This record gives sequence, C-alpha cells and structure tokens, in this order.
Amino acid sequence: QPSSSDFEQSSPGRLNIIRQSLSAKGFSDEAIRIIYASWSTGTDKQYNTVWKRWYGWCKERQADIIQASINDVVNFLADCFADGRSYSTINTYRSALSSTLCNINNVAVGSHPLVTRLLKGVYNLRTPSPRYSSTWDVTKPHKAVSTATVARRIKSILSAAGIDTSVFKPHSVRGASVTHKYVQGVPVVDILRMADWSNEHTFRKYYLRDYNIVE
Repeated sequence: QPSSSDFEQSSPGRLNIIRQSLSAKGFSDEAIRIIYASWSTGTDKQYNTVWKRWYGWCKERQADIIQASINDVVNFLADCFADGRSYSTINTYRSALSSTLCNINNVAVGSHPLVTRLLKGVYNLRTPSPRYSSTWDVTKPHKAVSTATVARRIKSILSAAGIDTSVFKPHSVRGASVTHKYVQGVPVVDILRMADWSNEHTFRKYYLRDYNIVE
C-alpha cells in the first residue's frame, strides 16, 4: 500500500485543485483568475508545500482533500506536532488549509474553535524558545544621526546585497521585511503590532509585495 510520501509525489498543484473546486461550483474563469490573484507567488509556493503533505495524508486515509471534516484537520495538525513540527510551522499549516479547504459549519477551518484550541495546546507544549539567554550592554558609541545618514547607510547595504537602488529606495526595507514575515507565516495581527499599524488595509495596500518583483 502506498505511503503518505508516495502520494505527495503525485500531488496535483494546490491552485489546480482550487480551480477544479471553484469551477464545479459554477464560478467563471475570470472570477477564478481574480481569486488566484489574492495569493502572492511567495505565499502560494509556501502553501503548496503544505498542500502536498495534506494531500498525501488524506490519500493514505481515504479522506476528502477539499471537503474535509474537522476531525481530519485536527488529526492532521496533531500528526504534524507528533512529527516534531514547531508552533510556527503548524500555524502556517493552519493558514494554508484555511485558505484552501471549504468552510466547516460556515466557519473557516483556521478559525474553528477546535483548531484554535489545538494551536494553543501546541504553543503551551512547544513554546518557541527565545533566541538569546543574555544580551549585550547598550552604550551609545556615537551621537544621534540624521534620517539622511540612516538612509545613506541603508542604501549602501542594499547595494552591497545586490539590490538595484535606482529602483528600491531605503524605505523599501519596511515593505520587504514585513512581506518576508508574512510569507513565513507570521500572523497579520502580529505584523501590525510590530510595525505599529492599526489598519490591515495599510499593510496590504502599501507594504505587502510579491517577491518576484524584487528578484
């Protein structure tokens, strides 16, 4: 009998499955194309990795990959935990499934009470460890610098990293950093808090960008 990993190798793309599902429900090609545009290339690439694992897991158990039951979703995430996955990784799995699977009892998969309860349990059992156990002493070695000086220094760092500074200005670091965190699976609410934004619209309209643009 084929294993979960065997099924993963033959997994159709996540977006192909979404297209088939939406088309079967009567959505037009144009509507599907616009829905596709809601996911950046980076996000879709990350979610597709999750999808392959989910597809293999479901096929091995003969479970429905789109019209999943809450039992299957919770058991899948629990198995990921048993395999040693971190809280951050499992939270990304939750986001990927929530954006792909059909709602359960009119509730998005990622927001289902049992899923959120499971994630809380994962956090308590496998709380992310702080990177450092100690820190360095902060002493000002220089006087305060102007914004122009900071901008010049950022520009030189971008240039050294191979970024085209004729296109991307120092302020683009803000968008690049939060986009990177978003693609890594950091919840939007945490990004807003770290960036001191009160409105998600500001983040999505002005700062969330496709990685392909900055290659």
